[in-house]
Amino acid sequence: MQAQSLTSIFPTDIDDLIGGNPLDSPFKMTVFDDLDSRVKTTRNPTLRELKTEFDSSPVTPKAKQRLIKVATFGDVPTIKGALRHDGNLIAVSGIEGDHDAGTMTIDQAASLLRLAGVAALVHPTASSTLDKPRWRVIAPLDAPVPPADREALAARLNGILHGALHPESFVASQSFYFGKADADAVATLTEGRNIDCLHHLQDSALGKDGTPYAPRIAAPPPAKADKLDDFDDFDDFDDFFMAPDWPRITSALAVIPVA
Repeated sequence: MQAQSLTSIFPTDIDDLIGGNPLDSPFKMTVFDDLDSRVKTTRNPTLRELKTEFDSSPVTPKAKQRLIKVATFGDVPTIKGALRHDGNLIAVSGIEGDHDAGTMTIDQAASLLRLAGVAALVHPTASSTLDKPRWRVIAPLDAPVPPADREALAARLNGILHGALHPESFVASQSFYFGKADADAVATLTEGRNIDCLHHLQDSALGKDGTPYAPRIAAPPPAKADKLDDFDDFDDFDDFFMAPDWPRITSALAVIPVA
């Protein structure tokens, strides 16, 4: 009797067996009612639910659409009261990408995402036309990450889409309008895994300028002084000890007249 192959016994993607289909996995998302962003609502939709919501939503002008961000924000407002800013961003649950150049269709974007095996939703924006397609992609993560990790994952998504994303896709707290301005507009789902699980795709990541992505390296701290007279460079000068110069002290005392 011929032995069964491992792929005939086990699913080809063991991660999907353990974690379930990413299209049906809830992720954290923040909704702002308007551009002022003084009020926020936290939701936990799945990609399938988000597609249904987009497809069934009434036609709404862009200015009246809500803004969404696949992330969690705190409660620290700006001077103008806005809660939507980089300093108030707590954790990132997904990557949003915006295509505004009109050089790639939704079908082409969806094909690239499927080829890469990424679970995502792609929907047309309010300004999209047949001659100049404009769209956004939402790719949830398997687990939330710190805001500092978002840039590398945005570059991963941009690499999958051959550099088609607008630079604003890399702004940490950038939120996007969600809704349709055309009754015929529909969202597209792509089957696959969460983008943060596909580590090999980082090799083809593209930065916001479309060139190969390289993580920014933090500048090293300033070197401390190696001379005793460079006191200004010592951050811990209060703890700095300099041995007494006894020969100079003795010489100075010797010339003091005795009373």
